[in-house]
Amino acid sequence: MKFFIKRLRAADNARRYHLYDATNTLLLVADHSSPCLSGDEEQEVRIARPDGFPLATLELPQPRSGKPERQRRTRYAIIHDHAVYALINAEVDPTAAVALPYYVVEVEGLRWLALAQPAVVPGGGCALGLALYAETAAHLAIYAGCLADDLPQPMGALEPQSDGYILSWTLPPDCELAQPDLIALALAFLLELRGK
Repeated sequence: MKFFIKRLRAADNARRYHLYDATNTLLLVADHSSPCLSGDEEQEVRIARPDGFPLATLELPQPRSGKPERQRRTRYAIIHDHAVYALINAEVDPTAAVALPYYVVEVEGLRWLALAQPAVVPGGGCALGLALYAETAAHLAIYAGCLADDLPQPMGALEPQSDGYILSWTLPPDCELAQPDLIALALAFLLELRGK
């Protein structure tokens, strides 16, 4: 399973994303802080079908005082069909010189780990990507000093791209999530949010 996520350029402060499948078919659009959105647009990312039909939201917590990169944990929720579909905990070591985040994703009874890692973008440049690990243990405390040797082989990755798509996600064929596209969009948004 492969998704491509493209961030669209916007003249305002809005952040807009398109998610495509491997055949380059547009599946979902995500919108944050667009003037046309109603409600508290700063506290959620609206996810919709290409025809504009609302499908889900990524709920963002109220801003806290202090620098966001120095906060240890931030919790996010994906709301789908009027219920919580997934919880994403963003963890950061507040004592690290370079505070790279990692994410614990709880979805459909599964717990995944998404570790941020610097990646070279094809054609030059450097950006953050994510390595995804399945069945992560509860109460995990992994920070920048985590050794990759202590983890199993990743099941997939969000990888920076140079062809206009900012991130691509490849999961094993036996991944049977009902809404893997929502997880892909949410992680891409949160990784860019942390990099702001």
